[in-house]
Amino acid sequence: GKAVGTVSSPADYEHLSVSPDGEHIVTSIRDPATGTMDVWSIELARGTKMRLTSDPADDFSALWSQDGERVLFTSDREGFYNLYAVAASGGGATETVLKTGYDKWSTDWSADGRVILFNGFEAKTRYDIWALPIGARGQPVEILRTPFNEMGAQLSPDGRWVAYGSDESGRA
Repeated sequence: GKAVGTVSSPADYEHLSVSPDGEHIVTSIRDPATGTMDVWSIELARGTKMRLTSDPADDFSALWSQDGERVLFTSDREGFYNLYAVAASGGGATETVLKTGYDKWSTDWSADGRVILFNGFEAKTRYDIWALPIGARGQPVEILRTPFNEMGAQLSPDGRWVAYGSDESGRA
């Protein structure tokens, strides 16, 4: 395997995601002065950090696109937690990926780049698992929607299976 560096500067890191080439991570770092999170990219070999978002809202749950060109993240900058993307290079505008009238946050992006998994929260069914096909259709599809909490969905490498946590048994 490839040797990588370390992240050595102390901070409140959350939601780490390794780039497809294994050379960077994206993470949310909480600002101790404001208490809000922004998305940062860190080059592992040198430990250098580059800020990808700088919004007064919380930006978190960052994931790399399969080609390493974009970073998907969740933010409450428009009220509900919605899905957004930015260029991994740090340039360009923030793109709205999915905006709805309920909270949601990304959990996985398929290896082929065609599907984003996310958790959605609605009062009636609580935490559920949804998929967002990328492309012309682009409408969310229910994967698992029950009265129980289903969270943390991850796709198998071949995209055929979804692993997730649930409290259906009475325990998480």
